[in-house]
Amino acid sequence: MAVRQSVALAEQDVDAPEPGAAFVRKTMIEFDRGKAEWLLNLKVVVGERPLDNRHVEYLKTAIERGTFRPELVSLAVCRYQGDLYRVNGQHTAWARYLLPDELPCRMDLFEYEADTLEDLHALYAAFDRNKARSKRVVVSVQLKANDQFRAFKPTTLKLLPPGYTMYKWPSVSDRRTKDGEAVANAILCEDRGLALRIGGVLNSLSRTSHAHLLRAPTIGAMFLTTERDEGDATRFWESVADGVGFQHADDPRNRLRAELLRMSIPSSLSTHGSSKRHVSSEHMLRACLVCWNAWRSGRELKLLRVCEASSRLAAI
Repeated sequence: MAVRQSVALAEQDVDAPEPGAAFVRKTMIEFDRGKAEWLLNLKVVVGERPLDNRHVEYLKTAIERGTFRPELVSLAVCRYQGDLYRVNGQHTAWARYLLPDELPCRMDLFEYEADTLEDLHALYAAFDRNKARSKRVVVSVQLKANDQFRAFKPTTLKLLPPGYTMYKWPSVSDRRTKDGEAVANAILCEDRGLALRIGGVLNSLSRTSHAHLLRAPTIGAMFLTTERDEGDATRFWESVADGVGFQHADDPRNRLRAELLRMSIPSSLSTHGSSKRHVSSEHMLRACLVCWNAWRSGRELKLLRVCEASSRLAAI
């Protein structure tokens, strides 16, 4: 069902929701404590971001001192199968609920109707194009609306999208231009079967025993190799995961496993004193492809050499 009217503003500045849920009406309401409590008690979309108390305090202070601009905020609800869901406004509602009832506060309430659970989640995700809600949350909400992906562990749903983006868009600049909705749409509409296969692999891995595989670059490499040959990819990654099936020390799978166990991708956190070898995400993914290509060619690999100066090599 197409959206019949655009929403220009949300709890933070956002673009209008994309087609998916139908706009019903916009109403100016007196947003007193009772209305705030009503909004807070509505059903919530699976994957709604956690409450940020600092943001609540910021909004509460702004309302108290008279600097709150209600025209820059919109509350949004959506009816699905007879139930009303909150899709935007939890922080504003908590801020208003914590203030005296007599404090004046008039706000716009946007109402929608959704025919499917996917429409409901797509509407929530459309309000998620802002700093407070991360790309990861947007993609997660979209995937959880799908019956097949909803069966995966939360960790799998968290790790799958960043790995997929490294597979889908080799350029860092291209990846940065893709918002959460673009990533979710590509997974669900363009590469659903492949993503489900990789999700099944990730679901079987342990965070303690297989941490060396549970990173975006290695997951990206799983996509690339599985796309090339699913049977070989299964054998290859099982050996890299558990250290079994090697014929000799220079088996490319053994070389990759050893390298991944000592590789680390630097983050904003301090790595002082770490014995890990710090590499870029692209370096790690290319290391996986070098070893995969050597293994598929039946070659030993005495030394793993990765070049980042040229285009990414293809999985053979």
